[in-house]
Amino acid sequence: MELCAMAVDGEGEGKYPPQKLVNVAADMEKFAISQARSQLLALIMSLSKTVAGEVIPADGRVNNAIARELVELLEKLSEVADSVKPFEETQRFGNLAFRSWHDQIAKVMKERLDRLSLPKEDDVPLYDEFYHYLSQSFGSRQRLDFGTGHELNFLAFFGGLLLRDVVGPIKGPDILGVFATYYKLCGKLILRYNLEPAGSHGVWGLDDHFHLVYILGSAQLSYGSDDGRLTPKDVLNKVIAHKEASQNLYFWAIDFVHTMKRGNFFEHSPMLFDISNVATWTKIHRGMIKMYQDEVFGKFPVIQHLWFGRLYSLNPVSS
Repeated sequence: MELCAMAVDGEGEGKYPPQKLVNVAADMEKFAISQARSQLLALIMSLSKTVAGEVIPADGRVNNAIARELVELLEKLSEVADSVKPFEETQRFGNLAFRSWHDQIAKVMKERLDRLSLPKEDDVPLYDEFYHYLSQSFGSRQRLDFGTGHELNFLAFFGGLLLRDVVGPIKGPDILGVFATYYKLCGKLILRYNLEPAGSHGVWGLDDHFHLVYILGSAQLSYGSDDGRLTPKDVLNKVIAHKEASQNLYFWAIDFVHTMKRGNFFEHSPMLFDISNVATWTKIHRGMIKMYQDEVFGKFPVIQHLWFGRLYSLNPVSS
């Protein structure tokens, strides 16, 4: 897959290190026409095209060298979670041990990122930007929550590696191997530390924690790659969802919903239930991207936590 980095111009908004620049709702007007939004949307489209017709590789086996480094990094973070036991607490959401996990992963992330030979721009290292996006990908240490904004930060991290040609040529299974390992870790953190849904719309939202996973998962089954073996209605079958979770990200997300929630699917996840009635995976994929632009790119509570710098600039796209 091929992506091109945009030239960063102007003062302040494209500078290093990354900065919080969306501070009030009115700043969303800048984001709507920004280079960052354009790049991230192009990244989603490119990733979708690359994973179409592919399945998650067994046991996280990937061929791309950087993808292997990322899988190993994420697996190491998962091992840290195994060693940080939840505290015995009674609050409804958020176990304070999650903060201990966050504190312990800093050294691991630094050591692993040092192995990636991250690039410079104008002799200025981009390390801090990559580190920032990665560190914000696993939920909030302060709020003890996880949501689509954290998922977006991982997209920004991985996309930065693609944009700056750190990854090199990469195929669909390698991309899926990285994202599947990421989502497996996030699911583990949500369950182990009882993380609160960040910015959830409750029963009327798509999902309490994720959105991008549905885009990538539906892309796997879209655009000529749908052989009819799996239909959108199959998500309603817990057995099928669990069986397919190891190969498809959409079904992984549905299986996670079944793990998290009890009762009738149409009651606790009415939007996902309605989407299961859509005729084709391609229509679902297109709808998920449109919804993402509205519910993630279009929401101040999400974008206020996305920082901007050399990798992603808030400057407008050149006309």
